[in-house]
Amino acid sequence: MPPSAPPNFRENKEALRGLTKIAAKEWGQYGICVNIVLPGAESPAAKAWAEKFPEEYAKQVNLNPMKRFGDPEMDIAPVVAFLAGPDSCYFSGQSVIVDGANSIMP
Repeated sequence: MPPSAPPNFRENKEALRGLTKIAAKEWGQYGICVNIVLPGAESPAAKAWAEKFPEEYAKQVNLNPMKRFGDPEMDIAPVVAFLAGPDSCYFSGQSVIVDGANSIMP
């Protein structure tokens, strides 16, 4: 995460991942699937960050193996549509990272 990330960002993200697993375990008996999507997407917040910290933004984009952040409609929405549809009816308790392989970089 860039140094300008809000305090406790990582901790909050991990808490949501843990909550996803707990909810999937508890609600599975009712046929409810619970997953979390962790996007690396261009968003209004990312644009504001780019304006405030342009050098840091450019550095983070260049660190991404695809050299870009995801497009919410073209890259992230199809994953969400899959999770909301019938083809994912046995897919539960997962953290789906959609970030162009950014999260696996050192």
